[in-house]
Amino acid sequence: MAIGLYLDLAVGVAPDGAETWADPALTVNAARVGSPPDMFNSQGQDWGLAPLSPKALAERDHKPLFEAFMALTRHAGAVRIDHAMGLARLWWIPNAARSAGGGYVRYHLGRMIDAVARAAKENRCLVIGEDLGTVPPGFREVMSEANVFSYRVLYFERHQDGSFVAPDAYPRLSLACISTHDLATLAGWWTGSDVALRFEAGTQDEAATSRDQASRQNEKRMLLRALAGADLLPDGLRAEERGDGAMPEELSEDLAAAIHRHLAKSAALLFAVQLDDMVGSRRQANLPGTTDEYPNWRIRTPVSLDELGQNSRFLGLAAAMRAERPKAS
Repeated sequence: MAIGLYLDLAVGVAPDGAETWADPALTVNAARVGSPPDMFNSQGQDWGLAPLSPKALAERDHKPLFEAFMALTRHAGAVRIDHAMGLARLWWIPNAARSAGGGYVRYHLGRMIDAVARAAKENRCLVIGEDLGTVPPGFREVMSEANVFSYRVLYFERHQDGSFVAPDAYPRLSLACISTHDLATLAGWWTGSDVALRFEAGTQDEAATSRDQASRQNEKRMLLRALAGADLLPDGLRAEERGDGAMPEELSEDLAAAIHRHLAKSAALLFAVQLDDMVGSRRQANLPGTTDEYPNWRIRTPVSLDELGQNSRFLGLAAAMRAERPKAS
């Protein structure tokens, strides 16, 4: 563990938790944190968290954020800022409104970053900003100037024509990954189970579901073309890559390894691999915007800890990652 523990700074706090009880003036109990409607959730998202008050933070010179980050980074080698755009703005939902009825409330981005940077520097800790979703113009540039790593997910790193961004074009100060806990696993993405799940859970309407189902086949073909361009396409998929054959319904072990190798070659300093992807799990850990509709954070990995050492998919991907990103001497 050359880096050490990789911890997380949540985007808000429980409205009935210890933080709000101990310092009620620091949070706003008349609103909840969430996100506006987007291509993944046509109704928006309500995370049920109490937002920090930008007024209270400013009056205290952003000391509460600095102290929280100091405590978090003291025993960590890297920290992920959940929904990092919250340093600049947050989608507040009034208590009487639904997710789509909220609006953005701004924070003092410069002061917020200063507080984070001072704590991280003092504790010699990497900072990774989860800058996914609706990102304000110029936000990533500001974060890069502060040496905050960007979060780059394979599914989203694409050009206007749908083709995938070449791995060597990824920013050096970034963490590259195939997916995250809030998105489809690689096997789930390949089979389209994530699209069906969003419709079943009611977070996406029928029109958006039909759109995503139709586009997924093209997305998979674009991914095969990216692998072919990198000379990583497994044997037997040339026709599918050209559009002359039907896509395989299941994600094979060799194709999964090729996709991971492709991204491991990226210019990003950090590359994260999910255990679920290493064992071919289809079910994602969390479906944002849901509570009872999906068993969030209760999905069991299909391979037990005792079985990992004999799992061929796990061993194959581990060997591929050692080959592409050998441990530094």
